[in-house]
Amino acid sequence: MICIKCKKEIAEGSIFCNFCGKKQSYVPAKYHKRAHGTGSIKRNKRYKKEWLAYAPSDKNGRNSRYIGAFETRKEAQEALAKYLEKKRPALYNADLQEIYRLWSETHYKTVSQSAISLYSSMWKRFALIYSMKMREIKTAHLQEIVNTGTSKSACNAIRTLASMLCRFAVENDIVDKNYAEFIKMPKFERKEKRIFSREEILTLWEHADDKNVQVILFMIYTGFRIGEITEH
Repeated sequence: MICIKCKKEIAEGSIFCNFCGKKQSYVPAKYHKRAHGTGSIKRNKRYKKEWLAYAPSDKNGRNSRYIGAFETRKEAQEALAKYLEKKRPALYNADLQEIYRLWSETHYKTVSQSAISLYSSMWKRFALIYSMKMREIKTAHLQEIVNTGTSKSACNAIRTLASMLCRFAVENDIVDKNYAEFIKMPKFERKEKRIFSREEILTLWEHADDKNVQVILFMIYTGFRIGEITEH
């Protein structure tokens, strides 16, 4: 092959001329792909010396907003960074504790006291990730919390709370998906429920003046659960 500059013959497939040092072909620089949802930077196809910056597209993957053209990639990156900083939601850097506080202030006004007690109890399970930024919490973190449940009902309650917190974060544009939806429930061996024997029920009737015993007898004959009784 012939050098494109000095016109001397060089080895076939050479990248540089071994006489004048001229690079024989243009090899575009490789850049790391930007993270999803952070916009894009592209070289102008018509004017190769320009770099074009685009803001992130909407949730449907459309309407990517054009920010501007710049002489260097660095300038385009800086412009895009400034744009993203202005567009970030107010709660972008909120940790899980802040999200729980804001969520509970509204949600707890719409549920019973027993539900509040249940969620407050389950909230303590999240202690390990209290200080994590909500946008950094993924399914693996939530799965670890759910796995601390000691029963199927407890795991369900933890997952429900995690899902509501994630939904709140989605509604406020902090995350783009509900990561709690991908949690897998731990398996528990099914335990046989023990029922009161006739002798035990007769013993309870012998102490029917006691209010606690009255509650137990009421549940035995009506089939009500303890949570249903405490709501009334």
